[in-house]
Amino acid sequence: MPGLHRDSWLTFDPTTTPALDETQEYELRFVGGLITGGCTPLLLPDILRSLDRPYCYRGDRIYYNWSARRWRLLPESQTDPLPILTTGSKPSSPTTTTPLSRQLRTVSPRPLTHAKRPR
Repeated sequence: MPGLHRDSWLTFDPTTTPALDETQEYELRFVGGLITGGCTPLLLPDILRSLDRPYCYRGDRIYYNWSARRWRLLPESQTDPLPILTTGSKPSSPTTTTPLSRQLRTVSPRPLTHAKRPR
């Protein structure tokens, strides 16, 4: 994956980063998932163009609509009701004027807290 940093798809170099923080882990999972899912380096610029860097998005919360050529939020009923990470604030509703790239963000500049899943 060092090529992903060299080609500016990751904001950090995984070969020189001894331990990933939450932002880096989500970014690596998201971009790495696109690559392992079959996206080529020629396709990445088109797909990622509308998203903010670093690419800290949850692949289980969004999908790429190929016909519209844009990212979309999954309907609430199709997502995990207990998020792994929370920002301490309510998530933006898709009907607000918040840009989609902000609604899709997994990690915010605010400190993150872990939400525990019931056992």
